[in-house]
Formats: sequence, C-alpha cells, structure tokens
Amino acid sequence: MPNLSPLQKARYAYEPKLPVVFKDEIANIAVVLGEPTESIADQIQLRGLFPLTYGAPVARFAKGSNPESAKARKIGVILSGGQAPGGHNVIAGIFDALKKANPDSTLYGFKGGPAGIIDDNLMEITGDIMNSYRNSGGFDIIGSGRTKLETEEQLNKAVRKELKPIVRYELSGEDKALELRFWIDDPKNGLVNVKDVVLLAVWDSFHANDIEIAFPQRDLHIKSVVPLSISKDSPQPVVKDSLEVTGDGEKLPE
Repeated sequence: MPNLSPLQKARYAYEPKLPVVFKDEIANIAVVLGEPTESIADQIQLRGLFPLTYGAPVARFAKGSNPESAKARKIGVILSGGQAPGGHNVIAGIFDALKKANPDSTLYGFKGGPAGIIDDNLMEITGDIMNSYRNSGGFDIIGSGRTKLETEEQLNKAVRKELKPIVRYELSGEDKALELRFWIDDPKNGLVNVKDVVLLAVWDSFHANDIEIAFPQRDLHIKSVVPLSISKDSPQPVVKDSLEVTGDGEKLPE
C-alpha cells in the first residue's frame, strides 16, 4: 500500500476489540447450549405462535472443542442497505478467522448487495484487497444494495452449486445495523430456531465484553422548552421570549 499518510498508517495498525472468548484459537471455541427458556406468562399461546423458536435454549460461545474448524470452506459475504461504520472490519474478522483456521479456505464478496447473487457478480477477497480496507468505514470493498430475495425465481438464481457454500454472512446498513446469515445442513428441521441460538450467543458475548455496534442517530431529542431564536446569519442560537427567524426579517407567530 504505497503513498500512505501517517494517519492511514496509524489507522491500519489499530486492532479492533474482541470478546475474550474470540481471542482464542478457533479450534478452542465452542457453542454451549444452556437450559430451555420460558416466558413469564402466556406460555401456551406463545408456544402456539412460535412453535420453532419457543423454549429454545440460551447459547453462549465458550472455551471448548471445535473439531470442524480446520475444514476448508468457501464463504460468501453480502453487504446490504446504506453505509455503516465497521462493515469492512467485520469482513476482515471473517477473513482472518477463515484463513487462520485453514489457509485453503476462500472468502467471496457478492458485489452490489443481494443482487450480486442473482446476477452472478462476485469477487474473491484476497489478503491484499482486505488489507487495503481494514479499519475504514463504509461498504466500499464490495458495494451494497437493497434488492430483496423474495421470489422463487430470485432464489433459484441465487443457488451457486459450483461454489458449494457452507456459510453465508450478510451485513446490513442503517436499516438493520448487523445481520448474520448462514447455511445449515437440515433446514427442514427448523430455520428460525437455529438463528435465535446463534444471535443470542453473539449478543451475550458482545454484552459481556461491553461491545456496542454503532448505529446512525436520526432522532431529534428536544431537552429544553426554552424558546430559541433561529437566525440564518448567526452561528449560535440566541434565547429570546419567542421563536423568530431573523435572517430575512420574518417572525413566526408566537
């Protein structure tokens, strides 16, 4: 990476914080299932509404044995939604863990969001490519999009038998903050229940290590009822007895 500024060099040297359990070798990280969960009320009704997820056990990442970690894998990454901080580092984390477990594993990036799957538009993310995007915000490495995979035709196009993917991660922008997707061996036995187990494990690990995912703030919080004067010419608002616009001489009704 030639012609880097001192700021860029410092940024590339930063090492993102990880939960303690994720700092260990992948072969030593396991998912531990706890006791089945139970709602505090309306158990029968909730079980009927959510038959695949109700009562799922609490799942946590913990030190253990993961004999499957050394298998060579082909993993695809999709970015969807608008730009968000940390997207590149999430991909970097996947890339680093994948290569550390088995250097023969391959990470693919579907370009332009979910449409990249339908249009067969993908790229292999190599070490050189990944290193040039580390610790930088946005989704520039493979782009993003808002295409929804909803129709049967879209889903049929999304199947890439020659890649034989085992896992697929999907990260979303400002509308979802973070989304994790993956293939499982037996979808007929349940999909949502597996999703809940994995997301609960991720949540517990982040919460235990005080890690938060940045999310763009769009709400306007008014913490004072004191009327303000809004001026086009003055950089600072001035407190007065009424709200008025002084830039063009017009005064709003009190």
